[in-house]
Amino acid sequence: MDFDPLELANSMRESYAEHYAGSQPQRAVKSLVSRYHDGSGESLEEDLPEFIRTKGPFLQVLDLPRMSDTSWETFASNQGLHDDVTETFSEAGFRSLYEFQESAVESVLEDHHTLLTASTGRGKTEGWLIPILQFITEAKAGQHDDHPPDSVKCVLTYPTKALAQDQLKRLIDYLFTLNRDRSSDEQVTVGIYDGDTKRRDPDELAYLQTTFQYFDCPCDECDSSLTVRQRDDDSFVVEPMVEHEDDLTFDFINVTRDAIVESPADILLTNPDTINYRLFNVNGDEEQQRFVAEPKYFVFDEIHEYSELFGSFTSTLMRRYIRERQELNGYESEADDDLTIVGASATVENKRTVFQRINPFVDPDIEVVEEDERTLDAPFPVDIPDEFVSAEMSEEELRAGDTDAARQALDAAAVKDGSEDVDDALYEHLVEDEGGPLEFVRGIYAALRETPLRPVGLRGRLIDEAGLSESQAETVVANFMTIGEVSGILERRAHLFSWPLDGYYTCINCGTVYDTPQSSCTECGHHFVTKLSLCNECGEESLESWFCPNCERLAPHTVTSEEGRFEYFQRRECQCETIDGETPEMVRVYWRPYYECTDCGERQKIDHQHDCPDCDASMVLDDSMEKHVCTNPDCDGELTVEEAREPECHSCRSTALEPLADEDVQYCTECGEVYEDPEGQECTTDDCDGELTPKRFLGWTCSDPGCDEVYFGNPPASCSCNKRKLVRSALFDINMVDECQSCGHEFLPNGPHNCNCDDPEISRRAKGYGNFRMVDDNGRIREASNFSGGLPCYHEDRRETYAKNRRYDSMLRGPANAAVTSGRYLLRSLADRDDPSTFGESKMLSFADSQSDMKELERNFREPEESFFFDQLFVDSVSSEADESGWATLSDVVECGVDDAHQYEGQLVGKDGNAPQMYEHLTGYDQSVDEYLTEELLSRVFEGKYSQRYRSSQLSDEGLVDVRLDAGLDELSEGERELLVEAIGQNHHYEPNLVDEIENGHDHLDSLVDRGILRRVEEEGSRFVMVDEDAVECAVVDNVTPTNYSPSQEEYATSLEVTLGLAPDDVIEFGTTIEDRSEFSHSHYSLTAQQVSTSDPMMLLARAYYGETDRDERRKLEYQFRQGRYPHFLSSGPAMELGVDIGDLNTLLLYGTPPNANSYLQRIGRAGRASGNSLIHSVSQRNPIDYYYHEHPEELIAADPQQVPLNEVNHEVLHQSLSWAVLDWAATTRWVPWRREQSGLEDLIVCGNEPVPRTEPRPNDVMTFTGVLSSTNFQVQSWNDDAPLEALRRLLDENRDEIEQWLEDLLSFSVCSACGRKHAAGYGGVCQRNDCDGVVESVLDKHGDIVEGILAGTEDKQSFEETIVDLYRDQQDDIYDDIDELDEEVSDLRREERNTRDRDEKRRLREQREQVERQLDQLNDYLDRLEDMDFGSYLNRESPAAFGLRSVGSSVDYQLVGEDFEHVSDGSRERRIALSELHPGAAYLYDSETYVVTQVYWEPLESARITDDLEDAAICPTCASEYDSDTSNCESCGTRLKPLVTQVPERVIAYQHDLPLSSTPSTQQLQPSTVYQNDTEPQSTYAPVETDAGDSFEATFSRDIIDENGTVHGQFEYGDVTLLASTSKYWATYKDGGADPLPNVFEMCGVDGCNGAIAKTGDSAYCTNNVEHPVDESEAVRPATKFSTKAVRVRFDSEELEHGFAHGLRVALQYIGGVSVRQVPESIEDEGTLVYDSDEGGSGITVLLTQDDGEKFERAVELMREAFSPDESKCNCENGCPFCLYQYGCVEQNDPESFAKDELLDLLSHDLHLEPRNHE
Repeated sequence: MDFDPLELANSMRESYAEHYAGSQPQRAVKSLVSRYHDGSGESLEEDLPEFIRTKGPFLQVLDLPRMSDTSWETFASNQGLHDDVTETFSEAGFRSLYEFQESAVESVLEDHHTLLTASTGRGKTEGWLIPILQFITEAKAGQHDDHPPDSVKCVLTYPTKALAQDQLKRLIDYLFTLNRDRSSDEQVTVGIYDGDTKRRDPDELAYLQTTFQYFDCPCDECDSSLTVRQRDDDSFVVEPMVEHEDDLTFDFINVTRDAIVESPADILLTNPDTINYRLFNVNGDEEQQRFVAEPKYFVFDEIHEYSELFGSFTSTLMRRYIRERQELNGYESEADDDLTIVGASATVENKRTVFQRINPFVDPDIEVVEEDERTLDAPFPVDIPDEFVSAEMSEEELRAGDTDAARQALDAAAVKDGSEDVDDALYEHLVEDEGGPLEFVRGIYAALRETPLRPVGLRGRLIDEAGLSESQAETVVANFMTIGEVSGILERRAHLFSWPLDGYYTCINCGTVYDTPQSSCTECGHHFVTKLSLCNECGEESLESWFCPNCERLAPHTVTSEEGRFEYFQRRECQCETIDGETPEMVRVYWRPYYECTDCGERQKIDHQHDCPDCDASMVLDDSMEKHVCTNPDCDGELTVEEAREPECHSCRSTALEPLADEDVQYCTECGEVYEDPEGQECTTDDCDGELTPKRFLGWTCSDPGCDEVYFGNPPASCSCNKRKLVRSALFDINMVDECQSCGHEFLPNGPHNCNCDDPEISRRAKGYGNFRMVDDNGRIREASNFSGGLPCYHEDRRETYAKNRRYDSMLRGPANAAVTSGRYLLRSLADRDDPSTFGESKMLSFADSQSDMKELERNFREPEESFFFDQLFVDSVSSEADESGWATLSDVVECGVDDAHQYEGQLVGKDGNAPQMYEHLTGYDQSVDEYLTEELLSRVFEGKYSQRYRSSQLSDEGLVDVRLDAGLDELSEGERELLVEAIGQNHHYEPNLVDEIENGHDHLDSLVDRGILRRVEEEGSRFVMVDEDAVECAVVDNVTPTNYSPSQEEYATSLEVTLGLAPDDVIEFGTTIEDRSEFSHSHYSLTAQQVSTSDPMMLLARAYYGETDRDERRKLEYQFRQGRYPHFLSSGPAMELGVDIGDLNTLLLYGTPPNANSYLQRIGRAGRASGNSLIHSVSQRNPIDYYYHEHPEELIAADPQQVPLNEVNHEVLHQSLSWAVLDWAATTRWVPWRREQSGLEDLIVCGNEPVPRTEPRPNDVMTFTGVLSSTNFQVQSWNDDAPLEALRRLLDENRDEIEQWLEDLLSFSVCSACGRKHAAGYGGVCQRNDCDGVVESVLDKHGDIVEGILAGTEDKQSFEETIVDLYRDQQDDIYDDIDELDEEVSDLRREERNTRDRDEKRRLREQREQVERQLDQLNDYLDRLEDMDFGSYLNRESPAAFGLRSVGSSVDYQLVGEDFEHVSDGSRERRIALSELHPGAAYLYDSETYVVTQVYWEPLESARITDDLEDAAICPTCASEYDSDTSNCESCGTRLKPLVTQVPERVIAYQHDLPLSSTPSTQQLQPSTVYQNDTEPQSTYAPVETDAGDSFEATFSRDIIDENGTVHGQFEYGDVTLLASTSKYWATYKDGGADPLPNVFEMCGVDGCNGAIAKTGDSAYCTNNVEHPVDESEAVRPATKFSTKAVRVRFDSEELEHGFAHGLRVALQYIGGVSVRQVPESIEDEGTLVYDSDEGGSGITVLLTQDDGEKFERAVELMREAFSPDESKCNCENGCPFCLYQYGCVEQNDPESFAKDELLDLLSHDLHLEPRNHE
């Protein structure tokens, strides 16, 4: 099908809106949509997409390239380019270059260090490639003595392997042409050398063939891919996959490491990581020669990606690179080096600065070449030629001149119809000329360039300004797009922007609905707008608010976000005081207000749901929103909106209803002061003039649901209806209670306590109720089931649920839901099973910036697809197998469905032959695919347990299919019918349980089996009973085969249920088709019907692609996604961002709006490369910068270039890099005779001789250092003097002075802090570059202490020997100590077991011994795996000197253990991330399975150091409240406190969540998930990480924050800081939708040497490592770590203002610095609030606010103003919400009381700037 991005975007938007609406009670949703504040009121269908906060699609136009007036051939001749170079680009279609390309060619030819910048896809590569190819052709001809023909001429570095692979395809195309007529010696060669490049090994042939199979043959004669063949001499050669007459091969491609080293590639593609390994590769002289000594050019492509730590490492890498070149080539200084640095970058603000920081040379000669783009400039059209208004034309008609409009366009462009020059002629006319009939195209283009618009917005402007009708405007827009696409001035790219659904808010007075919090209603002015929820039973609205038990005040409820997880802020304090002077905590309540009739005084609730006046059935709003229609198919009842909108008094029918409140008690809106019987309307407190409003809305009601009486103040002794007991009219979400120790009654803290005890003893304790509670008139907490009259909504004759996670739907849907659900609908619309090739086009690439997000997206896409597929499959199979009557037997349906499922999998195979094996991972243990498919299909009809899961929702429950039995049910006895009902109610019933439930059950069962109605199945020795599929008939519901519907119960019943008497009495026939019910406007709209009707049965497949993805799997995914028919959804990250060409890809998902235009443009450039059409869906992740772009999407689409943060002198990076530089020195100056030696059954690495200088001949058979790194730890870590690493120790000891000088040479320069230009060593003062007044500092003076730390070690930093030479041996010794302790424990237990005669005690000891033996086995297994791990991987996981270029600091290792205690996977996470992701009890998702961390090993030395820096504290193990260490009991709940023990994590073990660890003494199975409060599978865990800077902040930049009047408001500082990060509690969420009501403490076993977490079952607790360990000795731990970085600090008189301003700086830095909010966390300290660089050592982000003489700070203030002010952000909340102030990582968990929004807005209304402090 044609890919129309605008049409598809609108369809996707509408489908997701309908999906969201269908997942809630539709009556309620339609009512909310009709009352939505931003709705048009025209129709439900029109307003629903707006209701879900998706904006777009937006039309985008791009600036146009500026072509040179000089032809390519002329330019090439003028520059003296080689004929082969000229011909190569001529054949590639170059008629002329862009002007910036010509400038770049000239600059590089003149030997300048050159940076060229241009928009994505504009040809930056050709700008530097042309002059480099010219140099290579000259060198090949012997014209450059220093660069002989057989040498590497150019190193091309790319930030990712995927990008290098993609660029190789481009180079092959060019070099094929260039080399076509050149001899083998003259050919320009190319090769990739990175971590994936193979040696010349026959076993690697298959991998090489896979790598090249998605490279297209460049011959232009075939459509084949490339492949790799092995020659007779074992070398590899690339050739086409199909034979050519001339036996075509591509010898100019070097495909292995050996080929590149032995026959140097002229152009070598690599990455900085590979360069790093080549620099320190001792004995790797040939590689050093190729990579380091030989090249003339060093090219950084995508240089803007070298930011933050990666940029810092690369900057130091280049200093090491030129120092090594100096040594290898014998240069006296770097000035002798002829290396030319070239950079290519997307347009960024600080491009020169980034290039100068990466460029290693002092005072370099740098030329910056920028693209000067052009645009069209014309006024918006008001007079458009009639030809373009009256009729639309297609692209074909335009090119052929087939319409009047087409002929006018071609005449204007002076081109003949049908000419191949039409496109270019139109382009030239539009950009070069003015006026004419196409002036309207220029005008619309100019308008869209200034402000991207939705098509409806563009049509609106044409209607308003050009006087067109709606249809005429639509025609003009269509013709504009046709002309724009043909001419090339318009990219057909549609942008959608979505915000996650955060629930809705409503005014209690007028019912207006909002999607953001409001301080007051904009419609009626009422002050109470609060969050609403929908009852899952009846759909009626309830309100969520905060209730104060002390003053009875009710406060509106808003929501907050914690680290991207949408949570309720669990605690909120009231403004009042208790009699003890304390500030009481409020309780969340669900309630419905009462209203009072001002005419008659009647009190009542208002129902937003309406019942039919004719038949009492429910009614639903129709699409026009003009009337409510009855849902009873047999009733035509209607109710106009006017009749229903104004609620009436039940008594007098008056519409004068007002919210009922206690008017005798009012509250100040500003200070919270309480007034009883107030005399005025304003607060009389000093300095406060706030208005008084009643806020006591929550009264007393009796237990009778039929009584509408409500009382305020003190409740009466009994209700007027004589009921004696009254309760608060709300459901309470209670987590803390006051309990009387005498009578056991529970009360709300700070509320009334009337327990009738003579001497009550009240104690407070945590109580994490799973159900809502109510509060009676004595203040006692009661079961809600006893007081139905107090419920917000009561459901007579229905089963009430009071569970917190089931009664209400808060209408929240996370960003992942919005992202993948809309994507699923889109991809289904692109695929067609009748044309399986369309699956290759039905693909979406998603970008997320965290691994956890990538995994979440993949899972959230995959899981609903599985359910979706089987719903579709079942309905389709019923339709296929149905006879003329419409019925089909269930057995035939199942057989058809299984066959179709296999057929579908075959359709995904495609021509590559790769089957997806999509069902295998879904099957249960020992279950075949066909068994799984069968059970999934059966679960669509009958309730029961299938594939280890209980299914309670069937298609028949939704009235989509009908079911009956083909058996004489009338002939059944009463007992047989009773047993049949039980069997149908739970298919797959365990036979002993089934027959025990019915008298004479065995006989009845035998009879039903004999009749062919039921059947028995044997499974693993047990017998189950199922309905016989041959006896069951199914039909798709329509008028011929209707099902049954109960209007009173609003539920469906099958024919079988009616026959068995299981249906309600009032059922009627219901024959509405699935197709009709798939429309949202239908009164019986069904989400399942919508999904089933969306497409033919298909299960779209999702995969995740991230850093830890196996290399082979990564290559397979890359190929399969490019060329195959699956996966359809690829969840990825930055690795796929840069320049990668994915063929047919047209759709992108951006998960989290990229915080800068550079990244946004890079990512969106992945789509539409082949078709020219693309659809981009950006989904925000609930933070203000995302909200800002959601409200201003045009700013992101057309954003200005932004800065790339980079700190090239990061102290931590320098330390790590200089540790490697010790190896650089050894690699460049010494031969180290490492050799492989046979020892028994193992090869060991030894160094039997002393290292010798490189001036001597290379010893024979010596290994390189990379060879040592690729050897196992066992092979490397021998304990003798000839151990290979001992040679490094001796080199260090014997050559300390020489090494010290080498390291100091690397730091011997000065650098400008502003522009990054390097100056001569020792220089200080003002930067010598023109137009820069930055300060230059000596790097050696500032960071010279690093050299001593590397050579000798310091208290804070380990030496080179500690981090590389001794690391493994030290860890191995520690593990052996642990093994010895466990061996002793096993021996003791075995001895006790032998000596006891008590059978129970013997069993207990045996189980305990087996558990310890398992720990011992795991430890030995871990040691074995460490021994088998290659040394390089070990260092990268364990060493502070790990060889990666993207992180610094320590990491935490993790091990995953699955079924049968088998090792599943292992890896590591940076330690600060591990605090929140790998803490005790953490739920870790891997390969769709959840693992739980139950064992944690701690780092003793670091723990001891950090303990001294953190204050002693104690924590409550029940509610996690923290106190000073001298407090003994929790003040909140009375629990005895535990001291907090600070520990630094080193390694964790996580077990599959349901793995049986051991048995408790009560024979219960102890599983990893037992550590949680809920016994269901965990979904995720969240541990808030706190930071503490103490007094470590040292300012290097201090300014006052001053307004336009000279008033000083606060202080702004920048400097160095050391932070302690720690966490002490966590929450868990569960797959059943539940969440922990109270936080969990990290409770660990206190037995020495044990590392097990504590798990609780009921009132008992156990160590997960050993159930016999006494838990009364358990410890509450505080995982922690320590790091140094850079930060800004702001200080104001108000802490709340300070906190809000810090959040504003974080918003601004995302925009200014182009980083995510996670890169700029905050820390609130006594001396101010810090916003700091998250990377250890600093990454050049926060320093941006100090630059450009205060301009960056002023820009930050402007951005804050735009993000927070109600006028700009459209957020009218009172004190912060997710749409303005709330941020990820807020240390106060976005507590609304921690902000002062009004004060902040007042401050931002001033023109703030920075001035030097007065004392300076």
